[in-house]
Amino acid sequence: DTLRFRGTWSRDTRAGTLSERFDTQGAGTAITPGDDPLNPDADYIAGFTTGGNPNIRPEESDTTTVGLVWQPSWAENLSMSVDYYDILINDAIDQLGRDEILQRCYIQGAQDVCALITRNEAGLIQSIFNVFINISETQTSGVDIEASYARPITLVGGAEESIAFRFFANYLEEVSFRFPGTTPLNEAGSLDYP
Repeated sequence: DTLRFRGTWSRDTRAGTLSERFDTQGAGTAITPGDDPLNPDADYIAGFTTGGNPNIRPEESDTTTVGLVWQPSWAENLSMSVDYYDILINDAIDQLGRDEILQRCYIQGAQDVCALITRNEAGLIQSIFNVFINISETQTSGVDIEASYARPITLVGGAEESIAFRFFANYLEEVSFRFPGTTPLNEAGSLDYP
């Protein structure tokens, strides 16, 4: 009566939203000095395209959670729970941004992302397509902790009154992105995580 175990496993699918698939692609230009990893000293004017991508595939994820709930008999209305979760998404849909596209391609060697960059005859970046794409895989895991306690009180009299305290905490173990042929990048604990 005081200890419960719980767990779930699910397979889930999410198709791209109308915005992710069919938003009109808009183009602009930007002068971007010094951020081309292949030509760090060159100033260039590059086209920058954002918007939807009708060719993205649906996401597919596997979610596993296991945990326990403890409600001790010696403390009425006290409840504590701990749950571990692991969420693995294949073909995750995301829009990376210009700097992330350059980093993933030239620093980590993600060839699928390099296809979003075109160069002119001089070897300078001509355009970057920041459209929604299928990232190979994302994984998130961690632990949720919750404690709650409630007890009856009488402040103004009349109807039943109570006061409750709740505590929530989370430990984020992993938030990683995997592109084909690259090392996973775990951004858990990173202050500049998008």
